[in-house]
Amino acid sequence: MRRRRRWPRASTWIALLTGLSGAAQVTLGVARLVVPVVPAYLPLENDSGDEVSGLVRIVFGVFLILLAKGLMDRRRIAWVAAVALSAAQAAVSLHQALQGEGVVLLAGELLSIAVLLVFHRRFSVRAASRLSYGQVVAAIAVALALVYGIVGSWLLRDQFRNLDGWSDAVYFALVTYITLGYDDVVADTVPVGSDARWFVVSMFLIGVTLFITALSVTLGPIVEGRVKGVMSLVKRFQRLSGHVVLCGYSGVAASVIDELRDRGVMFVIVEDDEKVAQSLRGKGHDVLESDPTLRETLLEANAVTAQAVIAACDGDSTNTLVAVNAKDLRDAEPNARFAILARIEDEENVDKVRRLGVDQVISPSTLGGRLLAEQAVKLGARGQSPTSSSTVDSEN
Repeated sequence: MRRRRRWPRASTWIALLTGLSGAAQVTLGVARLVVPVVPAYLPLENDSGDEVSGLVRIVFGVFLILLAKGLMDRRRIAWVAAVALSAAQAAVSLHQALQGEGVVLLAGELLSIAVLLVFHRRFSVRAASRLSYGQVVAAIAVALALVYGIVGSWLLRDQFRNLDGWSDAVYFALVTYITLGYDDVVADTVPVGSDARWFVVSMFLIGVTLFITALSVTLGPIVEGRVKGVMSLVKRFQRLSGHVVLCGYSGVAASVIDELRDRGVMFVIVEDDEKVAQSLRGKGHDVLESDPTLRETLLEANAVTAQAVIAACDGDSTNTLVAVNAKDLRDAEPNARFAILARIEDEENVDKVRRLGVDQVISPSTLGGRLLAEQAVKLGARGQSPTSSSTVDSEN
């Protein structure tokens, strides 16, 4: 039966078009800023001295590119932001269309708004956590600061050089808040009156305060949540007893994990690779992201009350160091009764590691080779041919 071809979802197409639209906006904005003479076929203003439109297009374009990922994941917040941003773009294009420019852009933006509204049910994935009160207040404060800078500079335009309209006021406010500075290269709009200069000083103070506040409000909950997560995980490990501490994740460790889960034994994986640790957490495992060769790490994993510590890293030297530290910890703690098992690939090192006081030293490659040889001899003694052997295996 011929398999029916599946086309990408509507949300995927919308996300792709949104990203391409954002890239186009960034390109047009950059062209507006760097091209001294604007070609007639570009949908840009004819006044090459007014750079605010290029800056606005770049900002809009970057936001659209960022929103494309959220739309790809069908997130509701990304859909709301895309509709709001498209509406703002449409308002700018409408103003240009009334002056005989940007009609094509206005039609495209209205079409994108219509598509987003038609397929609004496709974007139903909501955020796991809502915005906090502090984050909402910070966002409102940033918006009010922009309004303060734009309106204030426009009202004091007589005390500014080269500030004649709203576009100049928007440009001046953005340049002030992002601290580009004022000179003939960066900006030709500067305060010349006393009131205007004091107004700019107030904008500096507001901008710095808002930056620090927004940074603390945004990063604070993230850092706090990360610290609480780590502390709760450590406390959980401290309550464990009779578990297995598995040091290092590898192919052998994966087999150990499957066997422990089948037997219903609790275990903690110690892994210092951040990506591997995140992947294991995604599978539902308890992971301590730390160096398994450190004694402090074994204490954090509560190895004292564990039934066994397994060194299953890929390197013999690493497993030897883990085993040595585990042995020192067991000797130092009177209540420690855990067994120490180490994976050693080089057969020449097996006896050396065993003499260190390790309870069990296992060489998976050696055991695997011996098992293959044993099975080969048994099958050969029975007189089974390779064909019959493979048939039996397939039936089992």
